[in-house]
Amino acid sequence: MARKTDNKSTHSKSTNGPKRGGSRRKTSPDMVDAALRQVEALRLRQAGATFTQIAATLGYSDRSGARNAVMAALVEHVHEPNNEMRALELHRLDALQLAHWQKALAGDCYATDRVLKVMERRAKILGLDARIVVDLTVDDRKRQLFENAVSALAAETGCPRHEAVEQLLAIYPEANQWTH
Repeated sequence: MARKTDNKSTHSKSTNGPKRGGSRRKTSPDMVDAALRQVEALRLRQAGATFTQIAATLGYSDRSGARNAVMAALVEHVHEPNNEMRALELHRLDALQLAHWQKALAGDCYATDRVLKVMERRAKILGLDARIVVDLTVDDRKRQLFENAVSALAAETGCPRHEAVEQLLAIYPEANQWTH
C-alpha cells in the first residue's frame, strides 16, 4: 500500500472546485445566470406575480426559492433611490386610476372605490395626509402658558385683559419677554 507523501487533504470539503452546482466566482457563467434569474424574479414580483408563479416560471423548486431569489435581487441589484421608486409607484397609480376613471365618473361603485383607493395611496406616498407636527420652541410654549394664565385670571376675576397681564407681570416679571 502506497503511503501519501504530500500534505494535501483528500477530504471533500477542502477541495477548491465548484461548490453545489458550479463555480462561486461572481463572474462565472453559473453566477451570472443566477443573478439574471434573480433579477427576472424581482421583475415578475414587481409585476404582481406570486412566489409560486415565479417559481414555476423560472424553475425554482418551490415558492421559498423564488422568494429567496427576489430578496437576493433586492439586496444585490436594486439601488434605485427613493425618489425614483416613488416616481415609479406614482406612474403605476396613474395607470390604475386611468383604467377605472371613466367608469367611476359614470357612477360605477366598484370603479369609484378603486379610484379612491388609488388616490389614498398616492396621497400617502406624497405625504399629503401626513400628520402636521408643530414643534414649538420653549419660548413659544411659555408664551402660550402665559396667555392661558392671563385668560384664566381675567375670567376668574372679571378684570380687563390688560389688568390681568399687569397683575401677572408684577408676580412674574420675566414673563415680560413673552407678552410681545
